Amino acid sequence: MRNPILFLSLGLGALTAAAAVDPGWKHAVDQYVGAAKLEVSAYHKEIEAAPADQAPRFADAKADLGKCDRLVGQLGSSDPQHFDALKVKYEQTRARLVAEIRQAKSR
Repeated sequence: MRNPILFLSLGLGALTAAAAVDPGWKHAVDQYVGAAKLEVSAYHKEIEAAPADQAPRFADAKADLGKCDRLVGQLGSSDPQHFDALKVKYEQTRARLVAEIRQAKSR
């Protein structure tokens, strides 16, 4: 006969281990998110510095800038299982944002 207490103990142990986050990993995430926040802040300033008559050129960039803001927030609160996927989304969105800013400035 199987012991339900043993299974319960093993299940709780697995949940506890999964919930524990390596402090080194958390520090690396905090460093990455801090740098991403600074970078996104610089993009905000770059877009805001554009002359008012050029604002329509930056519409796509502003949309992706908003997405970057949300993704950085999600990165800061993500767990190890979701961080990499969010990081990829952020980096793809950031790359598109940079291209859109360049394009808007060259028109």
